[in-house]
Amino acid sequence: MIRIRLLAVIALLSTLAAYASSGHDVTAPAFGPTSYAVRDPLVATNGDTFLTLWTIDSNPTYTGTTGKFIYGSVADAGGHRTAQASFRLLPMAAELVDLTAFGSDYLVMWQTASGLHSSVVSGAGVVLRDGPYD
Repeated sequence: MIRIRLLAVIALLSTLAAYASSGHDVTAPAFGPTSYAVRDPLVATNGDTFLTLWTIDSNPTYTGTTGKFIYGSVADAGGHRTAQASFRLLPMAAELVDLTAFGSDYLVMWQTASGLHSSVVSGAGVVLRDGPYD
């Protein structure tokens, strides 16, 4: 009888420990106003870093251009950004299609009026090859 109670207590404690350690923020959320329409966020990991990409509808009042531009940032395994500023993936407007890890790098699929293209981004957030690569 004591053995069954002891096993029940151990099972309960291990369940509580697993519950208490999951589902928490890796970093504190940072919120701020923006004049841009931010959308289409994608996140991938290569096992060492996380690459986050999103699309911003450019506001011509602030940028002088219109269009959808793809921006990104890299975080380490602990969720801390590796650079203070985000980067723009391409010098031209494009639609973000997909993102996946590609070895230690990342493969980004994007689309323009001319078709579907790809870029390779390093785990450090450096654009190694930007398309179009058909």
